[in-house]
Amino acid sequence: MNGLFKNDSSRSEFLFQLSSLLNEGYSFSEAIQLYIEFSEGKKKIWVLSIYEELLEGEPFAEQLLSGGFPKELISYLLFVEKYGDFQHGLLQASIILNKRDELRKKVRKVLHYPSFLLLGLLIMSSVLIEGVLPQFEHFFTSMGQDLPWISRGMLTAATWFQWPIIFGLFLFTLVGGIWFKRKPVFEQIHFLLKVPLINTYMKHLLTYYFTSQLAPLLKNGFSLYDTLKVIEKDSLLTFFQNDAQDLSFGLQSGEPLVELIKLRPFYLPQLSSIIALGERKGNLGTELERFSNYLFLQMYEKTYRYIQFFQPLFLCLIGVFILVLFLSMMMPIFTILDGW
Repeated sequence: MNGLFKNDSSRSEFLFQLSSLLNEGYSFSEAIQLYIEFSEGKKKIWVLSIYEELLEGEPFAEQLLSGGFPKELISYLLFVEKYGDFQHGLLQASIILNKRDELRKKVRKVLHYPSFLLLGLLIMSSVLIEGVLPQFEHFFTSMGQDLPWISRGMLTAATWFQWPIIFGLFLFTLVGGIWFKRKPVFEQIHFLLKVPLINTYMKHLLTYYFTSQLAPLLKNGFSLYDTLKVIEKDSLLTFFQNDAQDLSFGLQSGEPLVELIKLRPFYLPQLSSIIALGERKGNLGTELERFSNYLFLQMYEKTYRYIQFFQPLFLCLIGVFILVLFLSMMMPIFTILDGW
């Protein structure tokens, strides 16, 4: 259903309110009923449908898909709803959504001014390249002289940005995206792990999702093998279903989890150390939960630092290009004045 939530912040508020009601002693059924009373419009109809599905024994987490909640978060909530501390899981999911919304707002704020400058630069470049520089070229040709090198370079570069070439690049990108999406998920992951900068982020992300699914089950008393079989069966993310299956086969063959994780290039190398530490201390679930929370904060802070670094870099690049445009226009004028 469209229009239920404006953004991740409103989704976060929904989960936070449910978590607060559970923390105050309400049952989940009572919390949903209370939320229905204070809702209106499409949201009230949606929450009412959730309540009816709950009465029929359907999991709450799966109903969130129609509300625009991300699949990876639903998968996490599905595990904590069935096997963990549901109130804490709702609160954690609320925090994640709130951080996502904060990050999205910061990205928009950082990109707003550079985007405005880029639009102005494109308009100015079009006027200069399509109108001014060809006139200079015609004048210098009639005088038997060459345009200054910077102006010639600008005209040459402009030939690479004609509409047929731009359309061709767009079509190539579109076809490449379709080809990539049709590849098996493991091949997609291995491809992204070969891309500089993206590979480190992907390892953080995959390790975070893996540990966030393992932790609630292990803390609830499941054995490692049973935990992997549950992930294989119930995870909404195909990658982790397949990997959990491979890991459970490895455990059946007598391989320790630490060694199996070391062989996987898509997880952070620190994960095997955390698993070894948790197994020695006898509280693997707690250690994985702590590591999962740490990874989430690390990803949030690193992403924000990259965004802060991007803005001045982008502004510098725009400034350099404006300078090149200015010189490509002024150098012919200076050459003409020198000739007089």
